[in-house]
Amino acid sequence: MKIKLNADNLRKKIKDIRDLADRADTARKQIDEAFERESDPVSPDDFLTRSSDGIQRVRTVADKVEKSMNTIISLNENGVGKMEGDDYTLDIPDDAHVTDMKTLEDWAGKEQAKVDAEDLKEYTSKGTGHTKRSYDEVIASIEKHKTNSQYAGIIIDSLGAENLTQIPLNMDLTVNPDLHKDSPKSLGDLAALLGDLLSSASREWDDKKSSDVANKIVESIKDPADYQRVKALNAMLGGHDSDGNGVNDLKFGKSFLLNLATEAEKLDYKTTIDHNTERGYRAPLDLEISQQSADPLAGILDAMGNNDEAALEFLAPAKSGEPGIADTTRLDRLTHRWDELKDIESNALSQYGFSGLTAAIAAASQKRASANTAERSRADMLSDDAIHFVAENVNKDLYSDSSKKRLAVLLANCSGEVTASWSGEGGRGQLAAHEKSPFNKATGDDLNKLAYRIVDNRDAAATLSAGLANYAKTESQRGLRTNENQPEGTRLDGIQGAYANGTKAVSHLQGLGEIRAEQLTDDNAATAAAAKESATTAVNVFSAVLSTGLGAVGGPAGTAVTTAAPVVTAFANPVIIDNIAGDAGKAKKVTSNVPSDTNEAIWAASVQDAANAGLLQESDFSTPVKHRDKDGNDVETPAHDHYKWIVPKPGGGYTIDLSKGDENAAKELGTWTNVAGNAIVDRNVGDGEQPPIDKNLSALKPDGKTGDGKAEGETAARSLKGNGG
Repeated sequence: MKIKLNADNLRKKIKDIRDLADRADTARKQIDEAFERESDPVSPDDFLTRSSDGIQRVRTVADKVEKSMNTIISLNENGVGKMEGDDYTLDIPDDAHVTDMKTLEDWAGKEQAKVDAEDLKEYTSKGTGHTKRSYDEVIASIEKHKTNSQYAGIIIDSLGAENLTQIPLNMDLTVNPDLHKDSPKSLGDLAALLGDLLSSASREWDDKKSSDVANKIVESIKDPADYQRVKALNAMLGGHDSDGNGVNDLKFGKSFLLNLATEAEKLDYKTTIDHNTERGYRAPLDLEISQQSADPLAGILDAMGNNDEAALEFLAPAKSGEPGIADTTRLDRLTHRWDELKDIESNALSQYGFSGLTAAIAAASQKRASANTAERSRADMLSDDAIHFVAENVNKDLYSDSSKKRLAVLLANCSGEVTASWSGEGGRGQLAAHEKSPFNKATGDDLNKLAYRIVDNRDAAATLSAGLANYAKTESQRGLRTNENQPEGTRLDGIQGAYANGTKAVSHLQGLGEIRAEQLTDDNAATAAAAKESATTAVNVFSAVLSTGLGAVGGPAGTAVTTAAPVVTAFANPVIIDNIAGDAGKAKKVTSNVPSDTNEAIWAASVQDAANAGLLQESDFSTPVKHRDKDGNDVETPAHDHYKWIVPKPGGGYTIDLSKGDENAAKELGTWTNVAGNAIVDRNVGDGEQPPIDKNLSALKPDGKTGDGKAEGETAARSLKGNGG
């Protein structure tokens, strides 16, 4: 079948269609206005709805025709079709079964993929580069279609999976001299683009296809002398984080990642990395992909950071016949891996590799919130063992900012165990959130060591602090549900106990952070200042989350489930202070405008929980608030009319939702509760008797003491400081 298109003529017809729609819409509005002037003698609603739908259908037709036209033009410009005079033409084989616009788009995508693959091969196979398009035009086309799984699959098949790791290294820089100006970056960018294609295609592959492609890729890098191919693979899979949230942007298919990791793990990585040193064979500059590890697992593990199922299956597979029992042998082995490499590979590149492992660990720990019992059990075991193995096996010099953030996600997903350890006696014993804790390996010493090494990073400190605050809120609310039929005093004690434990835990973290800053002072004053800021950030984030929830710090993107164990909120990514709510001002609010006085935040959170549980007097919400009106007059207004965070509840009455307020909500609540719980203050609006004092408000007021959490944290940190951290 041959298609001929005169674009100029068709554009006129498309414009005619849109003009028709515009005229119809104008007439529709005029008719509506006329009916309105006549006070709608009959209802025009049916006409207005049907005419609006009809007009939209006309516009949709114009859009579809234009899209098909642009597809045909694009195919011609990219070499699939050809010009005959003023007409664009396409020869479509009968077996393509192109019968409508959708099938045309599908066929076009396939053909475009084939052409793009051939042109890319021309530029990366030491050919002449004689194509109708420039290198940049070829790349632009691939960028445009890279998220289309069908397109991506065709490109990969056309290029050959076995060639993917070599293609970036084969770029013919003589064809495009501009690329030579920054050849390492150019090669890395091409590798990253191939990773985009792999991601899109792999999500649609079955197990057989996934295994086949994975085996071909690993086969292509198995020769130690081809370490640059390993770097190309790591550039393909790892480091994709354009949104800066600490998680790989690409989502690869689970089966593909597992097959790739299993095969790559078998390679002699020490020899491969040794070839990347001055003692081995150095590649020419033109073939160098900089800032990439030569460890074949580094990029794969980083990619697992965005696939929790693959991460858990790889790091903690089920033991044979025991779906709920994790085999963490591989996890143990991997935590030794980069420490063994520190004398071979540069420290910076080893840090990249270890960071990949922490990404996979963080992702797998999310599964502690899984609704699948066996999966949740394995994630519990992985989290327990990961804290112990990383603390025991990984040299402190391997920690990068990236790995610190990801390890903070792990600890945030263990907030119950962390809170129990740091709110107990000394925090040195076995980690346990409750009597049924699944943890039996990690100790308080492991936890202190891990937290000490990451707390100097602001985002890591914020992430762990957010986890502690969220756990405190969750425990308070869980206790209220559990003790629903208990006396009010018991329920109020439960609220106070949950928040007291959380406060002591974050105070412990603050103590660790301040001594960490002290240690860093001798090394680098700027680094030490950043560490001190991190400790402050931790406290402020804790207060913000207590008051208004995780939304105050932009996260997390996770799920929560209720099981026999405490409620678990899955942190999928670290809290990135500078990215909060997409507003730079919001980030500053978290670190400055939210009061660092945790007592204020605790009181606010406690009162909010009590209000939502029906433990406050309804008269509290009518407490008078003295203020000045817009004319400058001193007036009194009932609290429920003055404060945005006092909201109506279903069935009548009021409750508290601090998220409805601004950054001053916690302070406002403190003022309100002082009045509502004070016998001396006039708490009546208008005439009538003064309502009784709400003693529950006084019972919830913090005593101003945070316990010895900070002192215990400082003691633990000094021990670590004295032993080299």
